[in-house]
Amino acid sequence: MPLNSNSTEQKTDFRETMAELNNEQLIEVLKKRKLYQEAAAKQAIHEAMERGIIHSEEDLLGPEFREKKLRRQLFPEIENEKIRNKIRRSISRGLFLAGSLPAILGVIRLTRGNQAEGILLLVFTVVWLGASVWLFRMFSRIAFNTLAGLGLLSLVYALKQLFFPPGYSVMDKFIVVMLYLLIAYGLIYIKRLNR
Repeated sequence: MPLNSNSTEQKTDFRETMAELNNEQLIEVLKKRKLYQEAAAKQAIHEAMERGIIHSEEDLLGPEFREKKLRRQLFPEIENEKIRNKIRRSISRGLFLAGSLPAILGVIRLTRGNQAEGILLLVFTVVWLGASVWLFRMFSRIAFNTLAGLGLLSLVYALKQLFFPPGYSVMDKFIVVMLYLLIAYGLIYIKRLNR
């Protein structure tokens, strides 16, 4: 959304910018005017009056210009495509980092003589990292499904390692559970961003 007060590229004269907006975009700015810099909101009101969208500032009290309350959501909706892509890329970086953990475990298994398990973990890592990079570059159902499937496989493997045989502390189990919750959250959020 243009002209947001949180934008790093702020302008002080909004006349030209507001004039470039179509009527629907201008109405959206009017609805969310409290989120904008005061100068931008005033210029939006002025532009709307010039176009005949509103006749006075009192018209902004009508239901069609009431601002929708921002709700706290587990998966916030992002209107701006550029910001959605930044969030997707950020989550993909986290998924990429999570993929380094099986690589470490694979190397440990190889050095301890368990060749088959070590090689499987390294192959898993390569596929996970490749899918993460693919998802970083662009949303792909194949990359998403690959990561989701690998995530489920690794969850089964992790649960087997943690509970059979017993011996891991509660904190070890808690950390693994939290890691999988973060991975699941990231994957679900990426899918919701790209509907």
